[in-house]
Amino acid sequence: MEAPDISCKGLKTLDETITCAEAASKTSLNKARWKADQALSILSEAKIEDERKRNLLLDEFSKAEDFLRQLNEKRSLPLLQLNITTILEEMTQHISQLSQKEYYILVAGEASAGKSSLINLILGERLLPSSSLSTTSTLCELKYGEERKIVAHFKDTDSKTGLTSTMFLESPTESSGKSYLQQISPFVQVKGADRGKGSIYKRVEIFWPHQLLKKGVTIIDSPGVGESEVMDEVVTEYLPQAFGFIYVINSANAGGVQKDRLVYLLSELGKIARERQEEFPSKCALFVCNKWDQIPEDEADVVKAHIEIKLTEWWPDLIPESQITYMSVKNALYAQSRGEIKADLITLMNGIRIFVLKCIEQRLGIHWRWLDFVFYQLIFQTKMITRDREEVKNNKTTYDRLEGLERQQTQLIDRTRTDMKVRANEVETKLCEFLNSEDLRAQFTHQLSGPAPSVSELDEELQVILQQWEDKNHVFANAFSLPLQRFLEQHNLAKMQILNLQRDISEGEVSMATPIYPHCKFSASVVFIFDLFSERLGIFRGISGSLAGPDATMPMMKNFTPSFRMKESFLQCVINGDAAKSMVNKMLKKHLKYLEQIGNQVRQMIQADKKLCEELRDNKQSHQKIRELYEPIKNNAIAIRGHLAEFGLREACVHCNEELQWKDDPSSILGRGTFAYVYKGKMRRHGCEQKVAVKVCIKPLDAENAILLVKEMTLLRKLDHPHIVKFFGTALLKKEDEVRVIFVMERCTESLKDYIFKHRESVPGISGKTADLRVCRWAKEITAGLHFMHEVGIIHRDLKLENILLSEDDSVRISDVGVSKEASEITGTVTGSFLYMAPEVFHSNLYDFKADIYSFGIMLWEMWFGQRAFAEVNALNSQHFFSLVDHGRRPKDIMELKKPPRRWKELMERCWDGDPDKRPTAESCEREITELCNEWPGH
Repeated sequence: MEAPDISCKGLKTLDETITCAEAASKTSLNKARWKADQALSILSEAKIEDERKRNLLLDEFSKAEDFLRQLNEKRSLPLLQLNITTILEEMTQHISQLSQKEYYILVAGEASAGKSSLINLILGERLLPSSSLSTTSTLCELKYGEERKIVAHFKDTDSKTGLTSTMFLESPTESSGKSYLQQISPFVQVKGADRGKGSIYKRVEIFWPHQLLKKGVTIIDSPGVGESEVMDEVVTEYLPQAFGFIYVINSANAGGVQKDRLVYLLSELGKIARERQEEFPSKCALFVCNKWDQIPEDEADVVKAHIEIKLTEWWPDLIPESQITYMSVKNALYAQSRGEIKADLITLMNGIRIFVLKCIEQRLGIHWRWLDFVFYQLIFQTKMITRDREEVKNNKTTYDRLEGLERQQTQLIDRTRTDMKVRANEVETKLCEFLNSEDLRAQFTHQLSGPAPSVSELDEELQVILQQWEDKNHVFANAFSLPLQRFLEQHNLAKMQILNLQRDISEGEVSMATPIYPHCKFSASVVFIFDLFSERLGIFRGISGSLAGPDATMPMMKNFTPSFRMKESFLQCVINGDAAKSMVNKMLKKHLKYLEQIGNQVRQMIQADKKLCEELRDNKQSHQKIRELYEPIKNNAIAIRGHLAEFGLREACVHCNEELQWKDDPSSILGRGTFAYVYKGKMRRHGCEQKVAVKVCIKPLDAENAILLVKEMTLLRKLDHPHIVKFFGTALLKKEDEVRVIFVMERCTESLKDYIFKHRESVPGISGKTADLRVCRWAKEITAGLHFMHEVGIIHRDLKLENILLSEDDSVRISDVGVSKEASEITGTVTGSFLYMAPEVFHSNLYDFKADIYSFGIMLWEMWFGQRAFAEVNALNSQHFFSLVDHGRRPKDIMELKKPPRRWKELMERCWDGDPDKRPTAESCEREITELCNEWPGH
């Protein structure tokens, strides 16, 4: 039977997909059945487009490889600290992955969640066994083949039978009369007690003439996560090959999400990402909440909210609207068998489409960002090498600063290590107290019925009680996670300081598309955290094994009858065997190991920069000769990186053109700037429409401006916070042969300056308590946004009331991040309004986050008094003005207006202190203003 062919052109939203599918289905009511694989025909266009993009990126890799090979052949580049041979080896791996044509989609999830049924639904064929009990016992690959056959790969080599067994499947109408399902089941299913041992097959390939599979998609059905260690190993071994995965959740099983199983999988993915030095594939997943028909209708919203909260907590950067689907596979299969299309199925197909497109985007991004990072390093080093001789003389200062940072990092690691050891002793004490408590004894030694339990059963029962204790009290989590989290905060600041120093050296001309270490947004240090989270979930597993082994406990217990006394004996064995010390030491060693691994990131950065300083110091070549040798390398590297950035914007990013509505006409213009026009527009996303500001770049996209535009996009994506103007994404405006980049931002009502200066009733110095509380709330929201910016390493540099906007709900938004710079890029250039400018910025000294705090202090004065600061000296030129500032000139109280409270005034004055080290941080400002708001009369 022929089914409708659904094209993905122009289809971006679920509503559009449903409308298209319904229209197509109406035209085929006379046909026996609409197959699900036809819904996935939309992926064929995505695959063709992906191949085109990968070929373009492979061209960029080829050019970069040729360039690097030429460098590697030159033996006279002693100053270049890059190991080009290693880079070329890594590049070969990236090229190999880019050349891979198959899309391996792993279907994972808990046992009995309905993974096999879901695959049957997607393929429109009942090929895999499914039941309420767990069925799949080996990894099953569904691939395209003209002939229907099974190739089974044995785990153990047999000289007689060989490594594989091939069986061609008979049509159900042939002699055996067996259905395809009956022929396939013995290869993929192990029943009864043998399931724990796993299948005799390592994997089974099923070749099937199906259109989806023909398009290069290979679907892998896997055993349930958490059912047994043997089958968990089968799943994790396959993860490195997976293009993306679908995780099936049994919604009816206690709220659906089983923390230990999902975090186990997450940890394994994190380890793979870290080994490959890639970002965590957060977008390459679709969560299918199956058995939704078993959730009572009046509980559906509560269960859905619970699932979304848990998945968002455990899965980084999850987008619930597009990455979670709720459905009943059983109902959808029944409808499919009757030739009907359930909304469940259409929702699933749309989810898979979005999921595959996101996988394509993220996988492409991994490769081009890696190459961008390589050329960032090369450009930085060649800029440092080709500096003027006068600048090279400053290497001693640079070297001293690097050594200072190295000492700080060593001291930080030592403090954290000591803190963890102290906390480990406290954990051991608390765990011993609980093991000896009457509460645990009462829970564990309840009256037994039936046969005597095994040691492993007692072990598992005690493990559950201890895990519940940990979940309630967070003893292990607080002891080990908190010191590591504090370390990571300081560690990230240290990385920013090194980048700051690098930009100081290279005059701020190099801008990065991605963070320096690792080459991605989702840092390795965060992956470590998930590894440790996974470790803590299993800390009590095999508690008797933490002693001399389960066999050691049996002689002590053999004389006990099957009663509570047997449990008491087991518990006493655990207590006497120092299980608490063993478990705590295990966790301490793990955390100390990760502490060293994370700390080594900064050490390696410092050592590389120190070595370069030493090489430059000891180099005897003339400056002219050095420039002749390295200047062409720098210029070629900049050109390659520019083309790479242009590729990233044109091809590797998913743009929001289809969700965006705006008109390129004068009536829609909100403002004009040097670099862009801003238009009003609307965006429809996840069924919601919102007003947006459409910032259209004036200059067409090319290799020269692409690096800065990619940097701007990266910067804006970092700044996702309720009190920073939201960045919705980018779009491309194509006219003839030109492409212009569009930044889509949240649209606000007006600036805080316009509102306060126009509405005198909003000025606390004039009005009453309502104005006081409102301005205090605004100040708190500004500091919250500023605290977040500084945490992710961004300095605003142009903070003033004009750049604080109000949303429709009267909430503050920090704007104009276009002139924001990464903390590492502050090199002494003067930008921003000089009335708000910190003295160190004006004097072209190196500055950091404290420059924003100075500006915030001036803003606090203006927010209280409702007037422009320094109005009495506004006509002075900047040199004269800053001579007054250097001598202590600051805004004064206005005598005829109400004075600010003591704490407000003291904070204001500390913020604008001339010494940056004496100014508070954004975090402490936020804390102090929050306390002030809470103490305010009438709060």
